[in-house]
Amino acid sequence: MTSALKRTPLYQAHTSLQARLTEFAGWEMPLQYRGILEEHRWVRRSAGAFDVSHMGRLEVTGEDARTLLDETLTASVATLPLSRARYSLLCREDGGILDDLVVYSLEPERFLIVCNAASRIKVNQWLSAWSRGYQNVNIRDITEETAMIAWQGPQVARG
Repeated sequence: MTSALKRTPLYQAHTSLQARLTEFAGWEMPLQYRGILEEHRWVRRSAGAFDVSHMGRLEVTGEDARTLLDETLTASVATLPLSRARYSLLCREDGGILDDLVVYSLEPERFLIVCNAASRIKVNQWLSAWSRGYQNVNIRDITEETAMIAWQGPQVARG
């Protein structure tokens, strides 16, 4: 591994658990711990935690945040209830897809966009360019200052 790779806040935990690490979209990420088949079966039967901190996280805030997102995403943000999320696409003017992402409604004027790691900068630039048409929108990339864990499997509590 080269030292130029980014590391998630959970890097030390991964190394102390002897994870086999690999490069993914510029990040040093765990590929497996004890074995892919054993871990796969465990998650399918029970539950597992995955460090997905490499995924892009953009915080969109301000009075015009909801309007900006409603105009740039394919899924409606206007009808997105607080504390809920919605899968969407971010498209270019010609309809081509820039990225698929999930938008979370955290507060009436605060949203979190989770996008693919390799598309984070492109998504940030695209939304920032569109936000120039609004007076009250702020977009902040919080990827490298936060962590994100995904819980998966049938034993994960659903809310």
